[in-house]
This record gives sequence, C-alpha cells and structure tokens, in this order.
Amino acid sequence: AGCYGEGSQSRRPSNLWIMKPAGSSRGRGIEVVNDVGGVQYGELTIIQQYISNPFLLGGYKWDMRTYVTVTSFNPLEAFIYKDGFARFTTVPFSTNQEDISNKFVHLTNSSVQRHNEEAMMAGDDCDPEALARQRDAAVGGTKISF
Repeated sequence: AGCYGEGSQSRRPSNLWIMKPAGSSRGRGIEVVNDVGGVQYGELTIIQQYISNPFLLGGYKWDMRTYVTVTSFNPLEAFIYKDGFARFTTVPFSTNQEDISNKFVHLTNSSVQRHNEEAMMAGDDCDPEALARQRDAAVGGTKISF
C-alpha cells in the first residue's frame, strides 16, 4: 500500500475510463470501464479517461470538497468558506482487472462507501484508529471535516 502522498503502485490497464450519468448524484450509475469502445448508454453520459496514478493518502483514494459563494461575475467576487471536508474510499486503490468494478476502490462518494460495512467495522477493538473508524461508520462517515 502507498504512504501519505504516494501515487498508486499498480499499473493501469490500457484504455481505462470512468462513466458518469450527467443527471445523477451520490455515485449512482458511475462505472469504471476498460474498453470505451464497448460502452452502451441510453442517457446523457460523461466519459473521461481515468487518472492512472492518483494522489493517495495511505494507499486510499480521496477527494476534498470546499464551498465557494460567487456574489458577482463582473467584477468577479467570491468567498471561500473555511469549512469543507475530505472523503475517502474504504478499500485501498488498485487498477487490477479484478478491482475495476469495485466501487469501494474507485468512488469516494459517502453514499457508496457507507455500504461497505465489512471494511468500516473491521479492526481490533483495542486499536484507537479502528475504534474511531467504527464510531464514524455508525454515524455514516467516510468523510472528515477540516
């Protein structure tokens, strides 16, 4: 597994893409595919090349959300909120063929990750890190505030 700040150690299969239905939210309908030529869809879909070597924290994918309010475009005036949060996957990152369809590896969406109860509740009851993760899982968390 990777350390803080390390990229993925696995090699990316050729032709890896991520598909996202344009009108969906909470990770619904998102798929990682390894052959964009075989894709069939019936709704407006965004398809983009998958990042082969994302910045990982402890071997896990993550993203950071910040909030901005734009009060004017001309002249541009925007306010960035101090509060935000980071979301994490519950399974270490991998682009191995057997992990391509595992949403717990690729999507940071809390509405997806909260269903991985096995990973969220794993660990030694004496380990403070495991206890914190279990407590957070009980209240629906795979995200942290900053």
